[in-house]
Formats: sequence, structure tokens, C-alpha cells
Amino acid sequence: MNTNYKLIVFDLDGTLAESKSTVTPGVCELLCKLLAVKEVAIISGGAYPQFEKQLLSNLRCPQDLLAKLYILPVSGSQSYRFKDGKWQQLTNHLLTSDEKTRITKAISDSLVGLSFALPEETFGPQIEDRGSQITFSALGQQAPVPLKKAWDVDHKKREEFKTKIKARLPEFEVMEGGSTSVDVTKRGVNKAFAVRDLMAALSLNKSEVLYVGDALFPGGNDYVVTSLGISTRSVKGPVDSASIIAELLCNNSVCPQLKKSGLGASFERL
Repeated sequence: MNTNYKLIVFDLDGTLAESKSTVTPGVCELLCKLLAVKEVAIISGGAYPQFEKQLLSNLRCPQDLLAKLYILPVSGSQSYRFKDGKWQQLTNHLLTSDEKTRITKAISDSLVGLSFALPEETFGPQIEDRGSQITFSALGQQAPVPLKKAWDVDHKKREEFKTKIKARLPEFEVMEGGSTSVDVTKRGVNKAFAVRDLMAALSLNKSEVLYVGDALFPGGNDYVVTSLGISTRSVKGPVDSASIIAELLCNNSVCPQLKKSGLGASFERL
């Protein structure tokens, strides 16, 4: 693996954690070790409170290391950085009230005439206003992970729904979200936009950035970042991501410490 990466960007759900699940202590510890040698960013379609619940409440890094971590919620339409002892918002590309109304109506209208039946049972609200993004989740925001994973394995349901919304909202960004969701933001505001913005802020070139995600295939919610020409690594979940972090640490002479801590041989419990 390239030893010169200066910024590692991770997707959250399906990459560092299972969907809407807590990042394990083992992965959190690896992230802290990685922050000692790299800048790190974590991006997700989820809003900032979801980051607090899944990651930040369990991340026990020293404050000087947290200052090297960038949180990019809501598909990168918002950004946060740790400063003066707390997480502070840097950017927020908010939707207007009129835009939110139009998007919500387009989503509702697109539910009519689908080639598949929507689930009869849902878990929590299906439509969520995240400030800079409106998200539709077919099973609801609190659906159990096994149900979410099984609902649209081939992505055809989300693709059909996404196409119908795009036809009604050509001036917005309409993206596949998590395993049951579709996200709508301002035009051009997506994961590629967020990573490009961060690269510019840190004065980094393409060869210095690595993106790690579980949906880098065409149509996947990480695929848009491939347009940047940066290096990418595809994973199937937290165990794969932990292995990549371990590779990066070994390339930065941290590997002996990693093995000594016992993490090197314990990815099975991550």
C-alpha cells in the first residue's frame, strides 16, 4: 500500500460500522492510532447526532488527535472539526424551506406506481429532514439491520425510486443512501464535493488521499468519489476496514505497537 497517504477518508455505515450501529471499541482504538500518523475524515449520509451516537461517544482519543479528525455528516453537506475542547461546525449547505417542501412532495409523489410493493411495516419515520438533506428510508429510520440488508440486495428498488425522484427534481442531487434509503441535497453537494473541499483546505493532491468505502461500485453511494481520481479501497464491513488501518499503521512503523496491543490478531471481534 502507498505509504505517502496524508488523508484517509472512511465511509461510516457498512465500512467502519454496521448500518446505524456503534463503532466497536477495537475499531475506535485503531482510529486513534491512525490519527497519530494521518489526517482522517469520516463521511456518511447520517446527520451529526447519528455520528455522536455511533462514533464520537465511544472515541477515546486525546484531544490533540481528535483535532486531526474531520466529521462530514449528511453526505458531506456539513462538516465538523474538534477545536477548543468541542466539536464545531465548519460548513452547512442548508436547504431552504421552499426546497424542503418541493423535495418532500417529489418523494411522496414518486411512491405512486412503483414496480415493487413498499413494506407494510415500518420502523420510525420514512422521511427525515436533516437540514441540508432530505432522506427517504423505505423501512423507516430505526429498522433492524438484517431487514435493511435483505430489502434491496441488488439495488434495483432504490435505483427505480431514485430515477423517479430525479425526473421531478432535476435541479437537485438525488443519491442512493444506505441500504434502504435515497438522499436529496443541493445540486453538486455530495461525497465527492466534500472530499474535494477537504483536499483543498489541507492543500493535498490526489496521490495523498485514500478513500475507503463499502459501496464504490457504479450506483453505490461511494461511487461518486471515484470521479476525483484518488485512490480507493473497497470493503465489505468493519473487519476489512480494520485490516486496512492495520496496513497503514504497519507502513508507518506502528505495527510492532499494534501487535503488542493484541489488536493485530483480534479483528474477528471487531
